[in-house]
Amino acid sequence: MEVRQETRNGQMVLTPDDSLMAGGRAEQFEGVIQDVIGAGHLHLIVDLASVAHVDSGGVRALVRGHLTVHKKGGRVSLARSCPNVQRVFSILRLDTVFPMYESVDAALADVAGA
Repeated sequence: MEVRQETRNGQMVLTPDDSLMAGGRAEQFEGVIQDVIGAGHLHLIVDLASVAHVDSGGVRALVRGHLTVHKKGGRVSLARSCPNVQRVFSILRLDTVFPMYESVDAALADVAGA
């Protein structure tokens, strides 16, 4: 799995190219998140456009990233999630924890205004 990392308007945008499922992909993505946070990025935007499915491993990766940056005053925002992923976050009530946006640009605008 590849995770594109791009700095836009001073914010880190992470774009995984596949579903975030336990058994390798989710764990790899969690490592990327933690490395990016370790490099000093506190506001992460995860572009989920290519993520068709997420399971407990993917949720764990995102929640751990959220917990790590939240302690430092940052946040993880999610953008362009498909209905399947939105449903998982809604069922788990994580849509109340993670700001969710229709586009990366909307997430960037909100972070800039915060």
